[in-house]
Amino acid sequence: MSITSKVRQSIVLSASGQIQKLVNTKAGASTATNITKAQIMNVFAQASAADAEIKIYNEIGSGATAAKLIYEKFGGDVIWDMSCGWGGRLIGFLASSRKRYIGTEPSSLTFEGLQKIKKDFFYLKKSVELHKLGSEEFIPDRNSLDLCFTSPPYFDTEKYSDEDTQSYIKFPTKEEWVNGFLRKTIENCYRGLKDGKYMLINIANTPKYKFIEEETQRIAKELGFVQNDTLQLTLSSVMGAGYKYEPIFVFKKN
Repeated sequence: MSITSKVRQSIVLSASGQIQKLVNTKAGASTATNITKAQIMNVFAQASAADAEIKIYNEIGSGATAAKLIYEKFGGDVIWDMSCGWGGRLIGFLASSRKRYIGTEPSSLTFEGLQKIKKDFFYLKKSVELHKLGSEEFIPDRNSLDLCFTSPPYFDTEKYSDEDTQSYIKFPTKEEWVNGFLRKTIENCYRGLKDGKYMLINIANTPKYKFIEEETQRIAKELGFVQNDTLQLTLSSVMGAGYKYEPIFVFKKN
């Protein structure tokens, strides 16, 4: 397999848009408690595990479908989402066959939203464990995780809040952020993962910061991970200008 996975399977990702409609609790809409697991699974059926190389379309806020595919292909029962964000990967977990989701998220606003998702889908009887802190502070038990998968903040490009818990505020320079946030997060993944299990990180350089991808790969390899592959996450096209790609780095703990 090449370092960048070739296109073998295209996955239409309007699924999250459909899920969003299902959980819309505004007047006249279905409430979350009326949604069945069968409905969720039907929406995500097109994102079943791929046996070959994959191309992931990430459209209409559909990170949930991409996450569901990742969980089925790489995950075991216990998953740590290091930077939960708005909850796309949590929704993907709820639609997957995996059993336990651990999420860390320092932003008060987004953490509140994650708790609401957990509450709304309690009837699925899946284990969702949420922690309001940064991934650099969460210390998992050794050899307790089957998969680490997330898309962390791209230094100060993504600002979920102005709270002092945010990594770009705690670590305001490149060196501080790389060593205090990125390295510590990857260290915690290595500690928690079982041997032979995977860490997947969706992270990309930005026009302002060209170091992010290289530093992620360097640190992971220094800590003992082996890079097995780089998947392509295909973002929505803008005004017909074509697709933008971001890498998902696939690291294995040996």
